[in-house]
Amino acid sequence: MFCFLVPGEGTAIVLANIFIGLNNAYSGFIASPALLTQNIFFAVQYYFVPGRYVYQGMVSSLFGYDYARWVTVPQTSPLFDNLGCVADGSGSCTVTVSAYFEAFFDYMWNLNDIPLNGWFNFVILLIWSISVRFIASIALKYLKYSGK
Repeated sequence: MFCFLVPGEGTAIVLANIFIGLNNAYSGFIASPALLTQNIFFAVQYYFVPGRYVYQGMVSSLFGYDYARWVTVPQTSPLFDNLGCVADGSGSCTVTVSAYFEAFFDYMWNLNDIPLNGWFNFVILLIWSISVRFIASIALKYLKYSGK
């Protein structure tokens, strides 16, 4: 889309890289959703980038309902107290992947909301895709940089 909106290839590459960087930084992968939503500046970007919806859907579907596998949480982990763990003889506790998933994302991506969030994420990503195609088609129709 940026290739159609700006005249130079270099400018389009810079804009695309900025968008990709924001997408990676505010999707919830680098910093937790709870941390990103504490400040209005970060919260706006967190809810704006499409990578957040992709990442939430992917991680929720992979780990959300995983009660068969277990995670060993050491007592030094910041999640140890959040999980309500009681240390065993080795100084760690064992919880399900599902419980660890909820604690890791600060209970913002909880299991009860996964079906609803799945549809919401799908709709948001559909809106993003339609918007990009619409903007690109308008730009192709009305913006001409060749000078002809």
